[in-house]
Amino acid sequence: DLANLEKLREKLAGIIQGEHKVQMDTAKQAVKPQTNSPNDQALAGRQDHIAQDTAQLRQEASTPVPKAAEHMGKAKESMDSAKAQLASDAPKAAKPKQTEALAELYHAKKAMDAKIDELRQQLGLPPASDLQSLAEASALIDQALQDVNQAQSEMMQSQPGLIETLAQQQQQIADALSKHSQETP
Repeated sequence: DLANLEKLREKLAGIIQGEHKVQMDTAKQAVKPQTNSPNDQALAGRQDHIAQDTAQLRQEASTPVPKAAEHMGKAKESMDSAKAQLASDAPKAAKPKQTEALAELYHAKKAMDAKIDELRQQLGLPPASDLQSLAEASALIDQALQDVNQAQSEMMQSQPGLIETLAQQQQQIADALSKHSQETP
């Protein structure tokens, strides 16, 4: 049912946004010299919460969009690994797993968008994914710019090296998405 899939896509967008925020906070934590930080434990808790939300959404999506559910399962595995690293006070080790999780979440979204467009076409409606994807991309870009500006101001006040870390992280996400989009037709 189209309305149900659109609700699932909204939930997925919220999970993606939450994972972005945790990843940004992890990057900030990774450049700090302190170990055994309560912030790492708090990040582990937030990562676990997002992983549980992903598992629940995976269950809901398993019948209508099995391909999206498969990607969400992979994302949850990466999130669980990241949570374990954060719980072990290793935020640097958690970052690649969070990048993998985000890539899988985006692949799940792509699969969900394709299914929604398929249903819209069957109902004789125009595909909404193009307009919605543009709107979502614009919102994500705006949010990313705000996050980058905030991170840069915090970095200037606290730690050198944060910009390089964030740039590497962004490149890893871009590379993972590019690789996967080349692999999927």
